[in-house]
Amino acid sequence: AYWGSDARCVFLTYDRSGVHCNGDKLSLMLFGYKQLLLSDVDGIAGVPHAFSSRIQQELNRGGLSQNTVMIDGRDQRPIARLLRLLEFHDLPDEKRVAAADEEGLLYEGVRQMRTVAMTSDYVLDVFQVDGGQTEHQIDWIMHVMDKTAKAPDELAPALRDRCRPSQFPQDGAWRWLRNPREFMPDDVIMLDWQNDRVAVRLIMLAQGIERMILCDYPVSDKSDSGRIPMIIARTHARKARFAALWLAGPAPLDAELKPLPESEGKTCYQVTVGEKIRKHDIISW
Repeated sequence: AYWGSDARCVFLTYDRSGVHCNGDKLSLMLFGYKQLLLSDVDGIAGVPHAFSSRIQQELNRGGLSQNTVMIDGRDQRPIARLLRLLEFHDLPDEKRVAAADEEGLLYEGVRQMRTVAMTSDYVLDVFQVDGGQTEHQIDWIMHVMDKTAKAPDELAPALRDRCRPSQFPQDGAWRWLRNPREFMPDDVIMLDWQNDRVAVRLIMLAQGIERMILCDYPVSDKSDSGRIPMIIARTHARKARFAALWLAGPAPLDAELKPLPESEGKTCYQVTVGEKIRKHDIISW
């Protein structure tokens, strides 16, 4: 009965790798309204031994099936130890966790840190990447709800008109993704997903993001299977910071995400929902 709960839960992975591990370090899952809102997805294999299937080996265990960051289109390296837990606070009005790869264990020469702050109204998600002196393709990847959800450009004709066809590599995990389309972001990105029970809204600061890619993650390895909505925020840079606000409810909620000046190794984000204003100090590099 766990998934039937009225609770709201955030999961942030930073464990060591094992035989059955996925490339899911610093991946985020969000549960609420009796369903997964940000999903850790797997394409279903249509063969008896699913673990050795092509979709399992090529897609399910890699970064394109997780809600994390991929560097240069490659999967994370397996790691033999835990990443570092930097923060954990379980307070009445806010739950917060931050974990980091400070040594470039997942990608050589690349440090990563993710901080997630959860309140009764929203989840603030800040992902920082530092590639030192080397420029990388940095992809921030998220999967929203399941095959019953309408994608942002299905709900907003204006966004559909802005989108143009995109392209992915035609080998490896990338070849499993369908219908890629992209748009150039404004200063603030706002995207909605919705099924017959709940709406999910993303409000994201667009600074440094070169393009937003919408695509379809396959429900199974059958060519006519359904799809799970997926997004990629892409940039090419030595450093990147993705600041995202997630809201959920019976209908889309309005909110504002605003960065405030940095001080003493922290970045402050101000979140406004209705008449409520809250500030979050996030450890920054």
